[in-house]
Amino acid sequence: MPVAAVGRVTRIDAANAPEVLPVPPERTVTAGPFIPVGNDGAVAGAIAHTRTFTTDDGLPMDDIMCAYRTPDGALWFGTNGGGITRYDGHSFTNYSMAHGLPDNTILSLRGDRQGNLWIGTSTGGLCRFDGHRFTTFTIGEGTGLAKGINCIQEDQQGVLWFGSRGHGVFRYDGKDFTIMPVIDPEGRDLLLDMVLANDGSLWASTDHGLARYDGRMFRHVIPMNGDSLDDVISMVADADGSLWLGRENGGITRCAIDHGRMMTTDIQLLPGEPVRVGQMINGRGGTLWIGTTTHGALLFNPREQGPSRVRRLSTAQGLPSDEVLCVVMGRHGDVWLGSRGAGLTHYHGEALSTFRGIRPISMAEDPQGILWLGTTGGLARFDGQGFSEQRTGSGTPGWVYSVSIDPLGRAGFGRNMIDPRVNGISWFDGARYHVTSVPDDRKFPDIFWTLHDHHGHLWVGGRRGVERYADGQRTSYTTGQGLGSDLILSLAEDGHGSIWAGTDGGGVSRIDSTRVTTWTTEQGLPNNVVWTVLDEGRGTM
Repeated sequence: MPVAAVGRVTRIDAANAPEVLPVPPERTVTAGPFIPVGNDGAVAGAIAHTRTFTTDDGLPMDDIMCAYRTPDGALWFGTNGGGITRYDGHSFTNYSMAHGLPDNTILSLRGDRQGNLWIGTSTGGLCRFDGHRFTTFTIGEGTGLAKGINCIQEDQQGVLWFGSRGHGVFRYDGKDFTIMPVIDPEGRDLLLDMVLANDGSLWASTDHGLARYDGRMFRHVIPMNGDSLDDVISMVADADGSLWLGRENGGITRCAIDHGRMMTTDIQLLPGEPVRVGQMINGRGGTLWIGTTTHGALLFNPREQGPSRVRRLSTAQGLPSDEVLCVVMGRHGDVWLGSRGAGLTHYHGEALSTFRGIRPISMAEDPQGILWLGTTGGLARFDGQGFSEQRTGSGTPGWVYSVSIDPLGRAGFGRNMIDPRVNGISWFDGARYHVTSVPDDRKFPDIFWTLHDHHGHLWVGGRRGVERYADGQRTSYTTGQGLGSDLILSLAEDGHGSIWAGTDGGGVSRIDSTRVTTWTTEQGLPNNVVWTVLDEGRGTM
């Protein structure tokens, strides 16, 4: 039935503008074994790299209750008593009741397709932030309904669903709120989580069990084994159409619908240890990141077996607390973990192995996944298991400054040999080396960078500018043609086919089909020595 929703609008202006708190230089960096746990309790020695942020770094509170990433890449965190905070990669911007929030204890966050951020609070109802103003909705004014909003979901039609604490679900179509009971006929359901499955169906977990919305109403779904499923704290939709259910009473459950029947499979995450699961999110490659209130964070790969199926990140690996309340993924696959009373932890990858005795100065990967390394002693090959030295044609070791792979998968490289007679460009066909024949007056004393463009043409950069080799012809680019410097430190191709050259002292230059354009500190570069140029893939370099 439709219910009244009273809105109160508070605009952010100079009088109540939030304080922006830049994050200090890295202060807390921890490392320890990132532990794979199998049935035999086996442990492997990868290194987990984490950084923890607390109120000392700008957080309003160290209790992080929920998190959400908006399409612009910003991360929003809801706290227990400190309102919300936005992290843009450099600083925290904090918002509280002083800026228009109805309550400083935040239970849920969710963005909609209009770019608004919806905020579910503990006692102040529902709030919407459009970037400039907060609008608070007290749903069912005068009835005492929906003061606490546990979860928020948006369906494929853009309709928003709000799960309340003890009053069922509220549906918002952009104009009106409608209250919908889930399982309890009197609508006293305590909503724990909601998820949109891959087929577009909406699922809700409550303290009375699991329910599915059929387009008109929620229907109670009971698995074949009779499990009540009344302790499902969080849900994640799998790409195969199944659901993963996080259980407060321990472990996770895979739920699949087969010919109208619900089939469930319980999975023990840690041998002999009941794990109280909190929030879960989809990771990369079909994995699940699982925040627990007892064992830190777990990375679960359902497609693996043995010790590597579950890996644990806990206080032993640098987490400030094993009570992880929320998990969110950054735009680059990095993971943020919010804990109770211990702030926010950023996990940004792991270093699996360290190889010593080799000094790489350049690298490239071929189509077969073989890694080729230019070293201070020639060329080396890494096949995923070990390194093998590839001796040069003359048998004399030398410095290989740059390695690139041509369209045929051959490793081409520029080098500065001890024997100056073989300086220049060479390529390796998998069996032997070939040295490019270059007249003495055109030999580069050093080649620092080689690049094959999308046409397969070879570009080289060194102490004499840039040269392109195409169809048997050589084209030279130097300061005479507009390069910032003739000493080239890096080369890259952008999405439009232009070649960018990072120089030593001359800024960065772009080589187009008709001209060369150079940018230096006068145009805004922070430094005129450009060691590396990278195409980000979105039109930016």
